[in-house]
Amino acid sequence: MAKGKILYDKIKNRRIEIDVTQQTVSDVLGVPRATYASFELGKQDFDEDKLQKLCDFFKIELSDVYIPGFRNTVVVPLINNKGGSGKTTVTNGLSYILSTQGYKVLVIDSDAQMNLTHSLGILDRDLECNLNTALIREESLLNFIKPTKYENLDIIMADYSLSRIDTELATKSYRETLFRRLLKPILDKGIYDYILIDTSPNLGLLNSNIMLTSDYCMVPCSIEAFALDGLEILTGFINDCKRDNPKLNILGIVKVKVDKRESSILLQFNKVLEEHFGSIIFDSSIPIDIKIKQSQWNNVPVSVLAENGKSDKNYKELAKEFVKKSKR
Repeated sequence: MAKGKILYDKIKNRRIEIDVTQQTVSDVLGVPRATYASFELGKQDFDEDKLQKLCDFFKIELSDVYIPGFRNTVVVPLINNKGGSGKTTVTNGLSYILSTQGYKVLVIDSDAQMNLTHSLGILDRDLECNLNTALIREESLLNFIKPTKYENLDIIMADYSLSRIDTELATKSYRETLFRRLLKPILDKGIYDYILIDTSPNLGLLNSNIMLTSDYCMVPCSIEAFALDGLEILTGFINDCKRDNPKLNILGIVKVKVDKRESSILLQFNKVLEEHFGSIIFDSSIPIDIKIKQSQWNNVPVSVLAENGKSDKNYKELAKEFVKKSKR
């Protein structure tokens, strides 16, 4: 079978355009008509040789109807309307581990603080190549991708000017779906396995845009006194977005800044979390670890600073669970 994406609609439209029947095509390919009919519906695959034979008969190029190596990209923002919840830390650590496991990953920094951008070693602003510029100009995000120094891991940078983006978006036509339109060229090319988005700590217009484009969202939640405050508002926001994007689901809530020495606090926190969210809580969690702070000061993923350390092992467990949960 062909390992890529077959554009079935284009094949069907071409057959209709040249005015031939499914029976005629099936005779050319040497397959039963029912098999070809199933193929046009996307329920049956052909190998590349058969696809080439079909294209020769239709007088089109194979590249017109087939994208080799196509990846069905899964888009997952990390979202929490409380600052300091661990969104950037988890986006950084998880994306790096996924990239080392052979997955092609794009991270998008949509927070004006630029913490994710800096955490991957990109310290200088780029006034032309950043998310804010793409949104203001309404240009394809495909043109704003930059490689990081890590294999399989690319980024669309943030910029401090994103602090005004909700006001800018409010003046635009289709303001609630602009991000979806600009991201579509990347999804259509099937370049990445995962797109992880580090969001700003609010429930504004850009975050609504992002949620309307996503397959899942992930909610980091720090084990702190007031961390649970606002989760009800956040889940209401997610449910509102789900009305316009029915495929959107919460992939899971991941606990961060976990200190197992505080067993009574952790027990109480887990109980409240499970009462509200039940089975969508990740089994994996991210501990309090001095290596995380050191990695932030050094602008590298914690797994680069301390391979096989405590946090590295936890991120590997989280990545394993993430991949399993996000399979479509």
